[in-house]
Amino acid sequence: MLPQEIFNTVQTKLRSQREASTDGIHCMYRGRNGNRCAVGHLISDDIYDPKMEGLGISNLLARFELPNYFHLECSLIQELQSAHDLHLVSSLDEWELEMQKIAHRNRLIYTPEPL
Repeated sequence: MLPQEIFNTVQTKLRSQREASTDGIHCMYRGRNGNRCAVGHLISDDIYDPKMEGLGISNLLARFELPNYFHLECSLIQELQSAHDLHLVSSLDEWELEMQKIAHRNRLIYTPEPL
């Protein structure tokens, strides 16, 4: 998966979801109501393991066999995760602003949400 594809996947999935993935307190790769966080949307069901919960990206890479693009685009994936954990938890508008910044920093195309 290329950086733009990673960004678009996370942006589309989280816009559709419209809220953070939590257990009510902590952010989760797989949360309540079938929600997923930014990284959770990049982890397929056949790879996901509940033991992943609570681990950061670096620990996921060390302990689980993830697609190669996790290694190649680790920095971008960490930024997308932070946007979920720090901004989507608060507000969809804050998250959208952070996604614009991530796109700019990584020379990606940000597409505003259709009205």
